[in-house]
Amino acid sequence: MNRKEFTNLLQDRTTTSFGISIGTGLLLESLFDPTTDRYDSERPIPPRVDLNKYNYYLINGYTLIRNIISSLQDRTAIASTDPKLVAELISNVLKQEIYILKGLLATTNLKDNYFKLIVPEYDYLIKNFNKGKDINIKYIQNTITAIKLFKPYLEAIDYTEVVKTKGYRLDKTITYNSLITTHLPIDLLQSNYMTLLESHTGVIKDNHLWYTKYHALGSLDLSILPMNDIVYYIMGDDHMVRGVDTKYKRELYNIALEKKWSYRTTRDKILMNLSKSEGLQHILSLSGFKAYWY
Repeated sequence: MNRKEFTNLLQDRTTTSFGISIGTGLLLESLFDPTTDRYDSERPIPPRVDLNKYNYYLINGYTLIRNIISSLQDRTAIASTDPKLVAELISNVLKQEIYILKGLLATTNLKDNYFKLIVPEYDYLIKNFNKGKDINIKYIQNTITAIKLFKPYLEAIDYTEVVKTKGYRLDKTITYNSLITTHLPIDLLQSNYMTLLESHTGVIKDNHLWYTKYHALGSLDLSILPMNDIVYYIMGDDHMVRGVDTKYKRELYNIALEKKWSYRTTRDKILMNLSKSEGLQHILSLSGFKAYWY
């Protein structure tokens, strides 16, 4: 596609409620009264989120981009368009959507710096959490490609509340008791004191529900698994971390079941329980995996 054709494709994307890409628009229905027609007027809107309960609202810039792309009527057109042109034009739409979001927040009594666009560094995390693993699989490669393509454009956005990290860590002062929207679950390792507001659904998920972000293990109920860096390395996700062999995942699960883990289980207890497993100890030591906060 040429510039004009791809611009038209972006203009014709599916939007809802605020003139914003549908994945983002649907979550905003949980925060604000719609200002334009709803895409699905019969969809039950989740309970209204009280923004005053949270210190900040963090939104991952890559997630907003993902939502723009998923709203396109013909996503296959991206493959036939110059990647730099795709990134440039999508980034222009992103700026427009940030402007709309800031306008909505301006109608509230929230502090000026309440909304923060986060642009974490993922290079180290992708390498560390995939040590000893073959990451030549589509979903991980797609994530890596998207990050490389859009990172310069996200970092160039002229907006004072873009949070760029040194390495991959966010300052604890902005993650404590904050609301976060991200499609990259590894962000949840930043702090257990955040609340996830999901795109597309506008549903709130506290840390007792973050187990849903691990890669599925058959039909097993993973609610006994806490959001923890060691568990994350073993289980993997659907975006940037490949899990270990299924037999070791099942061994982890059986230990968690036997030792009565829950979302509150501490890292020390996890390490102590896993120390009894030669297989899992071998996997962790052989890989050279380092703790998230190393």
